[in-house]
Amino acid sequence: MRADSRWERGLEDAALWFVGRSDTGVDLYDRQTGRASTVSKLPGSIRIAGRNRHSLLSALFMCTKGPKSDDSPRSNDRSDQSRLPTLGIRAVGEGYHDLTEQLVQMGIDVTLFAPAGSITSADLVETVSGRLDTFGREPRLEEESHLAMAMEAATDGDFDVVHSHLHVHALAYSRLLPTRMLTTLHGVAWNSATHDLLRRYADMPFVSLSDSERRFLPDLNYVATIPNGIRTDEVPVGGGDGGYLVFAGRMAPEKGPDLAIEVAAKTGIPLRLAGVIENQHRDYFETSMRGASSGDVEYLGPLDRGDLWRLLGGALALVIPLRWHEPFGLVVVESMAAGTPVIAWRMGAIPEIVDDSVTGYLVDDVAGAVDVIERVHLLSRSRCRSIAEERFSDQRMANSCSNIYMSLAAAR
Repeated sequence: MRADSRWERGLEDAALWFVGRSDTGVDLYDRQTGRASTVSKLPGSIRIAGRNRHSLLSALFMCTKGPKSDDSPRSNDRSDQSRLPTLGIRAVGEGYHDLTEQLVQMGIDVTLFAPAGSITSADLVETVSGRLDTFGREPRLEEESHLAMAMEAATDGDFDVVHSHLHVHALAYSRLLPTRMLTTLHGVAWNSATHDLLRRYADMPFVSLSDSERRFLPDLNYVATIPNGIRTDEVPVGGGDGGYLVFAGRMAPEKGPDLAIEVAAKTGIPLRLAGVIENQHRDYFETSMRGASSGDVEYLGPLDRGDLWRLLGGALALVIPLRWHEPFGLVVVESMAAGTPVIAWRMGAIPEIVDDSVTGYLVDDVAGAVDVIERVHLLSRSRCRSIAEERFSDQRMANSCSNIYMSLAAAR
């Protein structure tokens, strides 16, 4: 699917959670251990894993996930749900969905406010017709309608916590709600134009994806750092048998695909590039590719999750040559889950994700990357996988979020 700014704007502006009371016990299933347990509802609390916690109410979740066709029933088949284009902010949209699914699996009653036809295990309330990348000439009108419908529901007072992933767009409603609004920034504070608005609501609780992300605007009320998680149990582990390097992400100067091409040229190792080319960066990317005409460099376009995971699994290493302080890097986690080490520039959140000389190598430039490539085969692919499972699963992400929900609900 081609890149489209309407899709990107819609995907950015489409996720909220509201958390409210549950009156029933639930069965929990731990995918890591394979064990199931029954959770009993106690007066004013839910007992989970032997601990009393303030009751999480029901959750109202709003996200953008690609819709099924009108003649297809809503499904819990997660292979269908993974079919989302790997566009500029793929990590955000897929992360919304994975978190929702995990919250449902944990026994939280989730209602999804989303465009018609969205796929979810939650109860779906359709806000607008059609997916967000097919809006007409005024996509913001559709997005505002989408947001307003959810906020009207939130003002009814049936929810204990509002969890917003709408960057700054939902904050203007936060003081109008009868509940506290929790905001996950997703890197929006890198843009200094947002700082005045963010500071106006600095007393509201915020979640960062990494400790590094907080440096963009340190004076917010950060209550937790919760990294993006993925379905690690669904990522196939590869053996690196393809003998190539991978660059995956937007083909943009700050992401550095030209530097990955330079690494490939200097090492003589084939390179596969996967990701979207935004219109404003097309000339930059075409110039970068012309410089690689003599080498084995192939651009594969944007890939869906399954194809990307298989590509990563066949690679010797993922190359992340950043020119900016990225607040997270989901593809780094995906690579580790596929068993593939990461060679990354020492910038932004990368040192919080990659353990140097364990799950990859941290370097400062092309020369450093070229130097460590000859040692990448010494790293344990099984260790890369196990660390991804331990630290970056969607289950861990959902557990961390639920802890914050309970804390905020108890403080009402």
